[in-house]
Amino acid sequence: MIIFIAVLVTLSMNLSAQGNSALVTENRTSNPFHYIHIKGELNVKIVQDVVPGVTVEGANFQVNNTITMLRNDTLFVFQTHVRKKDSKTSVLISVDDISFLEVSGNSKVDCTGLINTDFLTIRAYDGAQIKLDVRALKVDSKVTGCSFIDLSGIAASNASNIDGCGEIDTHLLDVMDERKTMEEFCAGC
Repeated sequence: MIIFIAVLVTLSMNLSAQGNSALVTENRTSNPFHYIHIKGELNVKIVQDVVPGVTVEGANFQVNNTITMLRNDTLFVFQTHVRKKDSKTSVLISVDDISFLEVSGNSKVDCTGLINTDFLTIRAYDGAQIKLDVRALKVDSKVTGCSFIDLSGIAASNASNIDGCGEIDTHLLDVMDERKTMEEFCAGC
């Protein structure tokens, strides 16, 4: 009898675990925002769209532990708990006009189409990877630690700053104002 109960408990635990691994998609509406802060282990896709919003996809545990919060003009996306065995939670962010993107943690951010804005500031920390196609007057990017930013598209001016072992790849970014920034002139100072 004890063996029968143990088998039933084990079977129900397995079914419960399988139920948690099924993909869940949750659409979250939002007011317009221009600043985005992302922290955690996420796969994020940014889409230029006139209707702002956030879609989170993953296991039920992942969706419930991915927080999206709007404060003033800033969208915060972060995770409260991460399970090592799970794949990364997918987040789709629809935004019309982005001015600031800050990503920290082991997140990977890219875009569908192009990001069209006047001024764009990008910050990557703690291993974050960002790949964007932009159309902007000015792009200002900075990496700290072993983070990576890959920019393509066109900009009137571009400023880059690397602190640590990170990398900023701008070889596909067509910059109209080719004047060098002070950091580039004084690399050996």
